[in-house]
Amino acid sequence: MERKFLILDSRDTPLAHGYLQGRLDVPTCRIQVEEDPSLVLDHEYIKLVDMSGPGETTEGRIRGGKEDWIEVEVLRTVGEELRRTLRIPVWFESFVYPVSGNWKGRARVEGHDLSCGGVSFFCDRPLEIGETVEIVIPVTLQPLVLQAKVLRVRPSPRNRPLYAAEFLNMVREEEAMVCEAVFEIQLRYGKTQKM
Repeated sequence: MERKFLILDSRDTPLAHGYLQGRLDVPTCRIQVEEDPSLVLDHEYIKLVDMSGPGETTEGRIRGGKEDWIEVEVLRTVGEELRRTLRIPVWFESFVYPVSGNWKGRARVEGHDLSCGGVSFFCDRPLEIGETVEIVIPVTLQPLVLQAKVLRVRPSPRNRPLYAAEFLNMVREEEAMVCEAVFEIQLRYGKTQKM
């Protein structure tokens, strides 16, 4: 299986997708760039976020490239934290359903931001910190219903509380779908900002 990566600049801004050609545990690796390689070659240092494997992030220095590939000097592996915490603003309308709460039915929510590890949303129904809900995430390739634990609530200028929740019990395929959606939205957002 080809390993797919999101290529970020040194400030964690997504630049492109790429596929590893060969191995990553070598001093220099080759990445086939899915989009325009010049978007990546303009940078000296990049981060490669593993989308299809263990989720680790590798930092590297660009050593060259041409056509549709870049050559990267591998500097170090920094773990999975970046993939789980990279948050992007995203608006969507959806619903939450109670799992551990003392209410029944469903509540309408409006998405605020999304990461591979969680979501924040506005909700008119009061939710308790520590409560578990199921939330429908409609921005993935196929809508996902995921369990999430409410971590905090903040007032907002919209007169609706803003809830932050972390996803629970995700299987690898669900995590990959959410991460892919997060990075696709971020790539599109980054391109519109540069135009």
